[in-house]
Parts: sequence; structure tokens; C-alpha cells
Amino acid sequence: GCLAQPTTLALGNQGQQTTNKIAHDPLHTHRHHHHPPHAQADTNTPTHTHAHTQSRHAAVLRGSGICGPGTDGLWRRLYRRSRPGIYRVVPQPTMASECAICLSQYTDPVVLPACGHSFCRACLRAVRPCLCPVCRQAFRYHDAIPNFALRDSTTTASATGRLRGRNQSSRVVTTTDRPAAARPIVQPDVADLDAAVERLVALGLSPPLARVVAADAANTSRRVVLLDNSGSTAGFDGQVLVRQSSGSGYKMKAATRWDEIKALAQGVAALSYAAGVPCELRLLNPAFSGEDVLCVVDRPGAQHGRFNVVSPAELGAVLKAAGGPRGATPLAERLQDIRQSLNETVGRGGRVCLVIATDGLPTPSTSGVPTERASRNMVAELRTLGTTFDARLVVRLCTDETPVVEFWNEVDQELELPLDVIDDFVSEGREVGQHGNGWIAYSPVVHMVREAGSSTQLLDVLDERRLRPCEAAALAELFLVDGDGDDVPDWQHQGGQPFLRFVEARLRGADLVFDASTRRLVPPIDLARLRRAIHPSFFDSAVFVVVAVLLFLAFCKVLFF
Repeated sequence: GCLAQPTTLALGNQGQQTTNKIAHDPLHTHRHHHHPPHAQADTNTPTHTHAHTQSRHAAVLRGSGICGPGTDGLWRRLYRRSRPGIYRVVPQPTMASECAICLSQYTDPVVLPACGHSFCRACLRAVRPCLCPVCRQAFRYHDAIPNFALRDSTTTASATGRLRGRNQSSRVVTTTDRPAAARPIVQPDVADLDAAVERLVALGLSPPLARVVAADAANTSRRVVLLDNSGSTAGFDGQVLVRQSSGSGYKMKAATRWDEIKALAQGVAALSYAAGVPCELRLLNPAFSGEDVLCVVDRPGAQHGRFNVVSPAELGAVLKAAGGPRGATPLAERLQDIRQSLNETVGRGGRVCLVIATDGLPTPSTSGVPTERASRNMVAELRTLGTTFDARLVVRLCTDETPVVEFWNEVDQELELPLDVIDDFVSEGREVGQHGNGWIAYSPVVHMVREAGSSTQLLDVLDERRLRPCEAAALAELFLVDGDGDDVPDWQHQGGQPFLRFVEARLRGADLVFDASTRRLVPPIDLARLRRAIHPSFFDSAVFVVVAVLLFLAFCKVLFF
């Protein structure tokens, strides 16, 4: 049948719009291909009245899973993806307490720093291609940060019964390979959350950053750290960060790669213990078959089956007793074991974090020579882990060898998963400064949070690109000494100067931190550089450099010719 009311079709790639009736559009036949059988049969039924046409079309939308109950007469724009026949519904503006994708109450809301729009975490994870459903701004999934203000408001409204629930079947699936849906976010107990924040602050985290890490840990079921103890980790080109005897700073000490990996394990375990997340440590090459789980760092009395439960203070002795480097680098086989274990302990869709500390390329279990097949199997296992669980993946490289670094960077680009590849403390600090983010002091605490795979996603792109002004302002708030966020001026609507004055006031009582690039104690934020990051001037832009070079060449031509 045909609709009496015209509907606007927008082609997502070309940006062109054309007004036509859906029944007369040849593309409409492709969209029926994705309808259930009963929905397709319904579209062939002849219509006789305008009212019947509208009600029947709404029924087709509900039957296809595109729209939920209560959407009769609500016409939406349909965006065509690069692959023909795949459409994505771009809903009209909804209530402040509703996700614009699923039209339901927010579940674990996250905000995109690039545009400021908020969605459910699970809904945003299913969006392909990675363009904001509201404004079409490009984004990366692991750039999203938790929207705590929206989470608190939806929790309060739900408690008073003012929210209107919607059918969960109204979620829009935009890819045939959608990952497993994340479990509903459980609001942690306030007392437990405050206790975790206090423990994290004792580790050196600022209160705002500690709150973000603690809230994320409250909904993380498990953190798994895979320690590469292959024979190549015996190389003496690693380095560890140790505190000076005076207690006034740190210094880098030469060590083996295995020592660097053990130091990583202790840092991640300490952060997990403070946040209240069980941290499971596994060896890539166990001493005996089937005993790859070294221990689980958790509270005393916690039950983890046959696995040994230890505290962070006892972890050093456990790592020492594990022995030295040995064997190959069978990453694919060990990742398969981890996935099977998580299926039993966490279950499909559970939120987990996997940290891989390695120094080489994947190899078969029977050989120490890297092969293409071993690499493909490892990438396939990573992809399966990312789609089976709500997984956060971190690869901590303990080598500067070019083939190894290039391989893992290619894996990061290939996988459409929240994967972060991290180098050692000094190298990461250098890259942060090279990408124009030197306004933040890259301290050991920041490095530890990144190594643990926290949801503080803005920290992941510090070594990849220059932060946008809105991202720089949002990240600066996480390093303020105090404040719960209610009194922080909005830099975009109230102007940058009130925000910078607020940061300056907070920095007066801030403790100095050890910076990787300067190798000395500095404030956590360089206010002058932050000002340029939030309000970049013409003299900081690439246009100024080009104009200056052209003027210099013109001056030389006039002077010498």
C-alpha cells in the first residue's frame, strides 16, 4: 500500500534528501528484506482507507523491531548505510530521560565528548558506522565517558516512579554482528562506593578520577591479566619505575622485560584491589599444564574455586615463586582458555577487562617462531572475546622492537573493539607531549589507570591525537583536587575564563606529581597550556605555520632575486 503522508528519505553517505512515498521508492523493497515473515506478508495486504494505512504501517514497524509501542503516526527519517538495503532509524528528539536510540530509559548512559550527545552504552556499542545517531559526528566507541549526572537523574526518577518504560525490543540493530548485550548496570551501594574512592585516593588518584574508576569497577565482574613469561622476556632491555629513597620522586631503573611485566601486574592488582574488582593473574606458559591461573587478588575470604586468593602485599612472593621466563608465545591458545573460563565465572554479556602484557608476536604453542596463522587465530580470539563479553582490552608492550609495535598497532586499527595499546611509562609520556597534550602531567597514577583498562576513555587517546577543546576541559575536571562537579563552570556556555579560574583555584592546593616528560615534580595541570588547548589561537594553528613559511619564502625571493 502507499502512505498518504510523504516521508523524507535521507541518504546517509551522499547527504542528499528526496521526498517520496515509501511504497513508491524502489529502496523500500530492500528494507522489507529485514522484516520478519509476518511483517512482510502484512505489507502485501491491500489498503483501502487512509486510517487503515497508517495503523497497518505502524504495526509493520513494531513487528520489524524498529519501533516500539506508542509510535503510531510517528514518522522518522531513514538513513541508508554504505551497504545497500541497510537502514538505521534516526529518532526525533525524545525526553531527557530517554535514549535516542532505544527510546527507553537510559541504561549506563555515556556521553560522546565530540558532540555532547548521550546514549546507553549497549546501544552506542551497536552503532555502525561510528557516526552519532543525532548529529552524524564521527566518534570512536571507547571515546565515550560515563554521564554520571544523567545516571543519577534517571535513578532518582525511576525511584519515584515517574519514568515511562518502553519495550526493550525497540532497540535498533544496525549490524548483523552485534556484540552480546551488556548486562544492566547495578547501582553500587553508596557506602561501598565511598570506601572504594577513599582507597583509590590513597593510591594517589584525584577524588574525581577515583569516583569514575570506582563507579566503573562496581559494574566490572572481573579483570584478567595475562602475563607473557616466554623466553624472550629474559632480555635485559626493560625498565621499571621505582621511588627514590628520599621519597620526593621516581627514577627509571634498568631491568629485564619479565621484571617490567611483574611490576605491571603489581600495579594493576593494587588498583583492582582498591576498586573492589577481582584481579585474576594468568601465566602465558604455566609450569604445569592446566595451571595457568597464578592467583586471584581479592578480599580475604573471597571464594574463587580452586584458585589461590592473595592480597597485593602477598603478590610479590607469588610472582617470585612462579619462576623465570620459558616457552613460546601461544597467545591464541591462552585467550581461548580465558574465554572458556569467563563463560563459567562471568557469563555471556558480563563486563570484563583483559590486560595482555607481552613483548612479542603470537606463535604456536609448539614453536617459538611467529606465524601468520598464529596471528590470525589470536586476532579471531580477541574479536570473539569482544563480542561475547562487554570487554575492555589493553595490550601493554614491554619492548620497542619495530615489528612488534607495528603489529599491535595494526591489530588496534583492524579490530572495532575498545582496545588500547600502551608502551612503557617514559615512552607514553613522550607521545602525549608530541600529540599536543602536554598540559597534563603524565604521572605514574595516570599510567597505572590506563594499564588497568579503566573506562576513563579520554586517557586512551592522549597518545594518539590532540584533544578537542571540549575533551580537554572534561579531562581537566578529572584531575582537580576537590569538588563533586556541581560547581564546575561550563567552559562552552559560560566562557573559558570562569572555567580556567576555577581550575587555577583548585590547583593551589594540589600535590605535585612526577611527570614522565620533564622527569620532575610538577602540578597535575599546566594552566598556560590548558588555556591554549581550550582556546587555541591563530598562532597555534597549522594555518599560521603555512602562512609564515610562505611569507618567509616571499621575503627571501625579494631580498636575493
